[in-house]
Amino acid sequence: MSYIADTYKRFNLKFVKGEGCYLFTEKNEKYLDLVGGIAVCALGHAHHEFNLMLKNQIDRILHVSNLYHIPPQETLAEKICKISFAEKVFFCNSGAEANEAAIKLVKKHGFTISPLKQKILSCTNSFHGRTTGALSITGQEKYRKDFGSLLPDVDFVEFNNIDSLNEKFDKNVAGIFVEIIQGEGGINVIDANFLKEIRKLCNSFNAILVYDEVQTGIGRTGKFFAYEHFKIEPDIMSLAKALGGGVPIGALAGKKKFMEILSPGSHASTFGGNYLASAAGCAVINIIEKHNILDNVNKAGEYFLQNLKALSEKYSFVKKVKGMGLLIGLEIDFPVSEIINKLIENKVLTVAAGEKVLRFVPPLIITNEEIDFAIKKLETIFKTF
Repeated sequence: MSYIADTYKRFNLKFVKGEGCYLFTEKNEKYLDLVGGIAVCALGHAHHEFNLMLKNQIDRILHVSNLYHIPPQETLAEKICKISFAEKVFFCNSGAEANEAAIKLVKKHGFTISPLKQKILSCTNSFHGRTTGALSITGQEKYRKDFGSLLPDVDFVEFNNIDSLNEKFDKNVAGIFVEIIQGEGGINVIDANFLKEIRKLCNSFNAILVYDEVQTGIGRTGKFFAYEHFKIEPDIMSLAKALGGGVPIGALAGKKKFMEILSPGSHASTFGGNYLASAAGCAVINIIEKHNILDNVNKAGEYFLQNLKALSEKYSFVKKVKGMGLLIGLEIDFPVSEIINKLIENKVLTVAAGEKVLRFVPPLIITNEEIDFAIKKLETIFKTF
């Protein structure tokens, strides 16, 4: 029997080591990892420089309370602010926690203006996490349906529909949560005009614009943050996943005037931004900058997209190739679970984004040769359909 709670449907795979873009089983079977811990392992597995920085931190100190100053946390906050619009950062342990902090910030902002200004908007097909607050603003009924009453005063705007946005936005909106690319929702890229209208309405109604960059942040789209492609800044943004390179960390970053809404005592996190997690975040950003990994994301991402588009032209059941950088979706006209299983048989790991979208979120260091291997295996499988 297993003593692990059954919250995951697990594949019959057990990995014991990793190297670069590969994972190895107990039998030393080698798998190409195009999941990367679901967009977490930005530097791949067992990255020498990354591991060395973590080991150096472990040998010194792992944890003290946030009642005291934590030097690597302060360094990481500065790094995040210097590569983004942000001026202040709050650290926690996951993307869901970062969005919970954002929800509290938005609610407090609205309440200080009026007791009625409590409405939060989100988008259909969105995903913001599985904790109660984050689930409340997740626009997919399949995640919400079994949990009864969630947060009140939440409404959903149809993604990329300006008419729906204008219909739902009013003076009682305290804030709106937006993904630049919907990850779990199917790799749906936001429309620039839709995003412009959101920014305009937030300014007009004194509402906070929150970008959920948990999956898109820290280089995944070819820039450090996906919003940079659109040149429309939010007020605050949530981060996690790749920020720690595999070490759990989350962050809420934003403009000073908004971040100061969470005053001392209004929010906290015991483990948030501890020495190890902060050292990991610093290492990830340092290595991405030092080795110009964003350049590889853009080149490898374009190469991957072009090869997938070539496949889509050959096989009629492939409906669409979408995404940016190394956040790529391949939409099929039937459930992709069978393709995922067949890829596993061919030693390639992928993950779904909804029922009919195959998602590719490999380490940002992936090479063209590794992409070629994945494409070859994918076509071998497609031929059987």
